[in-house]
Amino acid sequence: MFKSQLKKYTTEDFWKVIKDDVAEATRDDVEQYRDLVLNPFSHYNTERHEIKTELANAISAVKALKTELSKL
Repeated sequence: MFKSQLKKYTTEDFWKVIKDDVAEATRDDVEQYRDLVLNPFSHYNTERHEIKTELANAISAVKALKTELSKL
């Protein structure tokens, strides 16, 4: 779907196009952590151990996605 302005694209627009082109494990990780990273209410206390762990896992998922996309 074409949009005349880049700012009108959402992460969902991007994700719909690429999710079938990445490994299942990467896709599952990204889908698991997308809501956490994109939801500002998830970050109210980043010092809590479980939030730190989830954010670290989300960063790892993004790195894996970046690696896979660079191979396309």
